[in-house]
Amino acid sequence: MLACSLGCDRLYELGYVTVGPDGKVVVAGPVEGALAEQLARLDGRVAEVHHDGTAGYFAWHREQVFERGVRLAVGGGR
Repeated sequence: MLACSLGCDRLYELGYVTVGPDGKVVVAGPVEGALAEQLARLDGRVAEVHHDGTAGYFAWHREQVFERGVRLAVGGGR
């Protein structure tokens, strides 16, 4: 998806990052250490793959992977 040298695809798959409705990268938190540094570099960057044709996919990811992953990480999982 984001295909960058920081391993964005894996971070995306695991729910550490997603793409907001405005097309900008949103990061999960709180995260510490080296991962936090990687996420900070991504936060707010524009995902050029976001457009009308992909917006639905990114909305699904935010609701099903990103938000769920954040809830699980902080102990509020389903």
